[in-house]
Amino acid sequence: MKYKYIAAYEISGLRHNPDTGDVEIYADEDGFSVRAILTERVDYYCYEIDRARALSYLLLKGLVGRRELGDLKDEVEAQVRQIRERRNKALGRSEVLVFTSEGEVEPDFSVPSVETDDFVCALGMINKEDIAVRHSTRMNAVLVALCLSVEHETIEVKRIQSGIYLINEPGKPVYSFDLSGEIGRVFLVKLTTDEVIKEVQSQAVALDGEKSLATVNRLLVQAISSENEKLHRFIFGWVALEIFVKKVFREYRKTLLIPTSPETAPPSRSQKEESNLDERIRRSLRGSNNIADKFAVIAKCLGGDSAETDLKTFNSIKDEREKLYHEGSLDEDSLPITKTINLLKKYLRLHIGKRAT
Repeated sequence: MKYKYIAAYEISGLRHNPDTGDVEIYADEDGFSVRAILTERVDYYCYEIDRARALSYLLLKGLVGRRELGDLKDEVEAQVRQIRERRNKALGRSEVLVFTSEGEVEPDFSVPSVETDDFVCALGMINKEDIAVRHSTRMNAVLVALCLSVEHETIEVKRIQSGIYLINEPGKPVYSFDLSGEIGRVFLVKLTTDEVIKEVQSQAVALDGEKSLATVNRLLVQAISSENEKLHRFIFGWVALEIFVKKVFREYRKTLLIPTSPETAPPSRSQKEESNLDERIRRSLRGSNNIADKFAVIAKCLGGDSAETDLKTFNSIKDEREKLYHEGSLDEDSLPITKTINLLKKYLRLHIGKRAT
């Protein structure tokens, strides 16, 4: 049976021109029909999962059972309107990114189900978590592409709705319910120009192709997700940055390993003359496992004139992490969340860009 997976994310800090209508920034027909769309029509894309949510609410409220499902149409639609009003009020003028995915799944037809003129309701017909996992890598790649493409701004994402429903042979939606609980920031808003859209589309394809960075993408999405607490966002961001450094370090270390004999090797600079960046690179090339030494190599290869400054930023973030881990010091408002995200964004973008050349 065909399933449809919908996930909608609020993107705080972005706004595309509504006159352009829906903007498709990713599409892939290989195995699954997957689309990612910037839209102002979140209600249009989310109708079926809004209706499923309304039904689950009525199930919990106990109305189903005392009355036939088919007799609850007015109550269902009223609940759908309330869901939309609350969502749209919370959204304000934020951008919305909607993922739509289709595929095939084998449902369990032995479970209890009830059919009406408009839909079918069933209990535990499919494993929704397995379906969501199938699409998580692509979703993370697109969300990170949005994050990277807004080069000098910070965005946050928040999942505002998601759900999975089936479509039976006559084309009627089938809602499968699980018994286990189915049922203050300010942003400078950046306009998503045609140039930004094109970069997002390009970045999404590139990031989806970099399978070794899937964990980095997943953690970065958690770091920019306003659903998470500040402490968790900082930890997610730092771990993503650390994993990124470890993943790509060997690639850039090779470019600095130019064999020289003792006779031809250039004289080393004195300790006073040697920059912190050069010192850390030298340590790294001698086999140091220090994460800052490894980052210095990447900064040297990708960071250009800002490499030394970026190393200082990296070390300042690392110091905060050390203070948090070893001293138990915690002031959530002072955690360098944005600084961590922006440094990772910069070098992830530079790394992807270098691969494309």
